[in-house]
Amino acid sequence: MSAFKDLSIALNQKLQAYSTANSRSVAWENVEFNPATSTMYLRPTVLPAASVQAGLGSTGQELHQGIFQIDVFAKIDESKSITLAEADAIADYFARGTTLTYNGVNVRLGTASNGSGIRDSGWFIVPVFINYLSFTQAR
Repeated sequence: MSAFKDLSIALNQKLQAYSTANSRSVAWENVEFNPATSTMYLRPTVLPAASVQAGLGSTGQELHQGIFQIDVFAKIDESKSITLAEADAIADYFARGTTLTYNGVNVRLGTASNGSGIRDSGWFIVPVFINYLSFTQAR
């Protein structure tokens, strides 16, 4: 079973569809990325919580939950409202109640929220937090 991998791929495929439809570059985990300084881009990170037993007995399902964080990077001194509009668009695209599936693993999306923006090395960054959960077979 590859629940960790399948869950991550399901979330990343949804982001890939969003980035393609909206002409956004993505700084994927563990992949070399050199952003253009004037172009908005996204950086995803899967932040899992500890997996827990969700059913009785040795064959009870496991619950995987966590946060899919998507950082929106915009050119520094660009309007904050542009960056927040992108964060809103991402939250809308990852709508609560949506179920993503990859390799038989279903990932249910929960609520989305955003964090405070920060300035760092020429970028204004606003994180978007998307809650998720998934039930898988026992290991």
